[in-house]
Amino acid sequence: NAEYGDECFDVFDDIFPGSPKWTNYVRCGAKGFCEYLSTSGQELPPNAAVQLLVDGTIPVAAGLSSSSALVCASLGALMAAHGFRIHKVKMAALACESERYIGTEGGGMDQA
Repeated sequence: NAEYGDECFDVFDDIFPGSPKWTNYVRCGAKGFCEYLSTSGQELPPNAAVQLLVDGTIPVAAGLSSSSALVCASLGALMAAHGFRIHKVKMAALACESERYIGTEGGGMDQA
Protein backbone atom coordinates (compact mmCIF):
# COMPACT_ATOMS: atom_id res chain seq x y z
CA ASN A 1 0.00 0.00 0.00
CA ALA A 2 1.58 3.23 -1.13
CA GLU A 3 -0.01 5.01 1.83
CA TYR A 4 2.44 3.30 4.19
CA GLY A 5 5.55 2.91 2.07
CA ASP A 6 8.80 1.12 2.81
CA GLU A 7 10.48 1.32 6.18
CA CYS A 8 13.96 0.35 7.28
CA PHE A 9 15.08 0.24 10.91
CA ASP A 10 17.75 -1.01 13.25
CA VAL A 11 16.38 -3.38 15.87
CA PHE A 12 18.45 -1.63 18.51
CA ASP A 13 16.87 1.78 17.87
CA ASP A 14 14.51 3.04 20.55
CA ILE A 15 10.76 2.84 20.17
CA PHE A 16 9.03 5.82 21.66
CA PRO A 17 5.96 4.80 23.70
CA GLY A 18 2.70 6.13 22.38
CA SER A 19 3.92 6.29 18.78
CA PRO A 20 1.31 4.27 16.86
CA LYS A 21 3.23 4.17 13.56
CA TRP A 22 2.61 0.67 12.16
CA THR A 23 6.30 -0.14 11.81
CA ASN A 24 6.80 0.36 15.52
CA TYR A 25 4.70 -2.74 16.15
CA VAL A 26 6.98 -4.70 13.81
CA ARG A 27 9.91 -3.27 15.78
CA CYS A 28 8.32 -4.55 18.99
CA GLY A 29 8.34 -8.06 17.54
CA ALA A 30 11.97 -7.65 16.48
CA LYS A 31 12.94 -6.46 19.95
CA GLY A 32 11.10 -9.42 21.44
CA PHE A 33 13.13 -11.72 19.19
CA CYS A 34 16.37 -10.12 20.41
CA GLU A 35 15.14 -10.43 23.99
CA TYR A 36 14.48 -14.13 23.40
CA LEU A 37 17.99 -14.56 22.01
CA SER A 38 19.50 -12.76 24.98
CA THR A 39 17.65 -14.79 27.61
CA SER A 40 18.55 -18.03 25.83
CA GLY A 41 22.25 -17.12 25.78
CA GLN A 42 22.44 -16.39 22.04
CA GLU A 43 23.20 -13.29 20.01
CA LEU A 44 21.91 -11.79 16.82
CA PRO A 45 24.43 -12.61 14.08
CA PRO A 46 26.49 -9.59 12.93
CA ASN A 47 24.88 -7.75 10.02
CA ALA A 48 21.76 -9.91 10.26
CA ALA A 49 18.96 -8.55 8.14
CA VAL A 50 15.52 -9.57 7.01
CA GLN A 51 13.00 -8.18 4.56
CA LEU A 52 9.36 -8.48 5.51
CA LEU A 53 6.32 -7.73 3.41
CA VAL A 54 3.27 -6.80 5.44
CA ASP A 55 -0.14 -6.82 3.81
CA GLY A 56 -3.70 -6.95 5.02
CA THR A 57 -7.19 -5.60 4.74
CA ILE A 58 -7.98 -4.78 8.38
CA PRO A 59 -9.03 -1.12 8.64
CA VAL A 60 -6.70 1.08 10.66
CA ALA A 61 -7.83 1.64 14.27
CA ALA A 62 -10.80 -0.72 13.83
CA GLY A 63 -10.33 -2.28 17.26
CA LEU A 64 -9.44 -5.68 15.78
CA SER A 65 -6.03 -6.09 17.46
CA SER A 66 -4.11 -5.40 14.25
CA SER A 67 -1.23 -3.94 16.26
CA SER A 68 -0.92 -7.14 18.30
CA ALA A 69 -1.13 -9.15 15.08
CA LEU A 70 1.83 -7.19 13.69
CA VAL A 71 3.88 -7.89 16.81
CA CYS A 72 3.05 -11.61 16.68
CA ALA A 73 3.66 -11.87 12.94
CA SER A 74 7.01 -10.10 13.01
CA LEU A 75 8.18 -12.10 16.04
CA GLY A 76 7.11 -15.35 14.38
CA ALA A 77 8.70 -14.40 11.05
CA LEU A 78 12.03 -13.62 12.69
CA MET A 79 11.93 -16.82 14.72
CA ALA A 80 11.28 -18.83 11.56
CA ALA A 81 13.86 -16.95 9.47
CA HIS A 82 16.55 -17.75 12.01
CA GLY A 83 15.47 -21.34 12.66
CA PHE A 84 14.01 -20.97 16.16
CA ARG A 85 10.88 -22.72 17.37
CA ILE A 86 9.16 -22.13 20.68
CA HIS A 87 5.84 -23.28 22.07
CA LYS A 88 2.93 -21.12 20.94
CA VAL A 89 2.00 -20.22 24.53
CA LYS A 90 5.52 -18.94 25.17
CA MET A 91 5.40 -17.09 21.83
CA ALA A 92 2.14 -15.37 22.81
CA ALA A 93 3.60 -14.36 26.19
CA LEU A 94 6.75 -13.02 24.53
CA ALA A 95 4.66 -11.06 22.01
CA CYS A 96 2.60 -9.57 24.84
CA GLU A 97 5.74 -8.51 26.68
CA SER A 98 7.25 -7.16 23.47
CA GLU A 99 4.27 -4.92 22.75
CA ARG A 100 5.07 -3.06 25.95
CA TYR A 101 8.00 -1.41 24.14
CA ILE A 102 5.42 0.86 22.55
CA GLY A 103 3.55 1.41 25.80
CA THR A 104 0.73 -1.11 25.42
CA GLU A 105 -0.08 -2.88 28.68
CA GLY A 106 -2.26 -5.66 27.33
CA GLY A 107 -3.03 -8.86 29.18
CA GLY A 108 -2.14 -11.29 26.42
CA MET A 109 -5.58 -12.10 25.01
CA ASP A 110 -4.89 -10.26 21.75
CA GLN A 111 -1.69 -12.23 21.21
CA ALA A 112 -3.23 -15.60 22.08
